[in-house]
Amino acid sequence: MSEAKIYSLFPTPLYVTKYDGDTTNLVEFFNNCEMSITNPEYGSYSKNTYILDEEICKNLHDFILLHVNKFAKDVLKYNYDEVNFSQSWISHKNPGEYHVSHTHPNSIISGVFYFDFQSGDPTIVFSDFSTFGKTNNLNLRFQDDFQNNPYSQNELNFIPEKNTLVIFPSYLAHEVPLNQTNKIRKSLSFNIMFKDSVGHEPFLNQLSFKRFV
Repeated sequence: MSEAKIYSLFPTPLYVTKYDGDTTNLVEFFNNCEMSITNPEYGSYSKNTYILDEEICKNLHDFILLHVNKFAKDVLKYNYDEVNFSQSWISHKNPGEYHVSHTHPNSIISGVFYFDFQSGDPTIVFSDFSTFGKTNNLNLRFQDDFQNNPYSQNELNFIPEKNTLVIFPSYLAHEVPLNQTNKIRKSLSFNIMFKDSVGHEPFLNQLSFKRFV
C-alpha cells in the first residue's frame, strides 16, 4: 500500500516575535493614558486611539512596522510598498471583564503588543468562524484531543509573554477570556492598512486613498 500524503490547505498565519528594547518609559506612558468608560464585554480603551504616533513610541512604532512589513510581504505575499497604522490604542480588561470574539474591519493586518503581560493574565483565543461551514452545521463528535490537531481544531489559546508582539490577518476572529485575576490586563492593539490604494485600476475596482485627501 502506497503512503498517503496530507496537504495543509489555506492555513491562517500567526506571526510572533519579541521586542527587546527598553520599555520602562513606554510602560509608564501607557499606564498614564486616559481611558474610556469601561464595558464588561470589551473592557476599556485609551481615548487616544493613535498611541503609536506619539514621539515616545517611535522605537516601538518602527519595530512593529518592520515586522508587519515582513508579515505582509514574506508571509502573506502582498505586493505593496508601504503600510501604516490606521489606529493604535491601549486596551484594559479589569477583573471580571472579557472581550467577546470579534474581527477588525477596515484593516488588513492587526496585532497586539503585550507590554505588561503577567503570569495568570487572560490569554488571547483565536477561533475559526468557518468551522460550521466545514461541517455543514452538523453537531459532530470529536476525539478528546481534537483541539491539538490542525485539521480539526477550531480555536487556539495563545499564551504570550511580556513584550511579545503578535500579528495576524484582521479577519481572524479572537477574544479575551474572563479576567479572573485581581489585576488589570493591559495590552496595546493596532490595525494596519496599505498607504496608497487597494484594487486595480485596469479592472475598474481601484480605491485610491490619495484621491480623498
